[in-house]
Amino acid sequence: MPDGHFLLSESSWEGAQMWKSVHPCRAFCLVRTKNAHDGIQH
Repeated sequence: MPDGHFLLSESSWEGAQMWKSVHPCRAFCLVRTKNAHDGIQH
């Protein structure tokens, strides 16, 4: 399975929330992606 990051763009956080509800196993990854968009380094 693809990692899924390609589904997210700079302005797709609402879509990411929907996608997270469908794929809860990716919630952690999506949270990290949102934080990266907010300029938080990991």
